[in-house]
Amino acid sequence: MILLDTSALFYWTLDPDGLPPHAKEAIRESDKILVNAISLWEPTHSLILFPGRLVKGH
Repeated sequence: MILLDTSALFYWTLDPDGLPPHAKEAIRESDKILVNAISLWEPTHSLILFPGRLVKGH
């Protein structure tokens, strides 16, 4: 079982090459992948407060 924080969740889903090899392996080998509910709220909150901040490369 592995619990992904917000950054790991977004890299895993949007840019897997941005994760270190050991992180990708840990996710791949996990029997369960957990995500905290706040990880679904944080990006929306950040987009409202900091428009453009979540653009790749910033």
